[in-house]
Amino acid sequence: MNAHTQRAACGWIVAALAGVLLGACASFGAPPPGDDEVRLAYQIVVTAPGTRSQGWRGALYQADGASIALAPGAHVDTPAGRFVGVACPHPWSACGAVEESVVRWMESHQHNIPMRERWTYRIYARGFYGDRLEGELTRDGARVEPAPQIATPMGAFRWIEGPEDATTGTKRGWWHEAWE
Repeated sequence: MNAHTQRAACGWIVAALAGVLLGACASFGAPPPGDDEVRLAYQIVVTAPGTRSQGWRGALYQADGASIALAPGAHVDTPAGRFVGVACPHPWSACGAVEESVVRWMESHQHNIPMRERWTYRIYARGFYGDRLEGELTRDGARVEPAPQIATPMGAFRWIEGPEDATTGTKRGWWHEAWE
């Protein structure tokens, strides 16, 4: 091996070792996902607001952000409650993944109240285990500020003043009046 080949080989080895060490530092030196980790766990979106085709669609999400396909009648248990798949036969249907107590509420209440604003309800899972839940309402893209109760196309929601810095199993923010 001549001197030029030795330098090239040595340079390649140094670059490879630097890459391995840099990768290890990035993997082991980075802080683990902490209590500040937040992910979308559930969402209801009002479709075609204020029209005869107004409806709403509920969707559950996995920890990796992928939506959970929930067949009509199927159930899934989550930290936010037990959800059931509700069929979507018409554009004006209230359907998709719906929390079980809300489904029971829908049987005896008007559950698609016509309103012209674009409403969205989201539940965010916080913390390493995703078991601190925060409910958020938006109207026309703006967050709805805390109040005792508010009417939406999906029914009334109430504000729960849970602790912001709790460690496990808490609910905070907006929650449907029927949600147990």
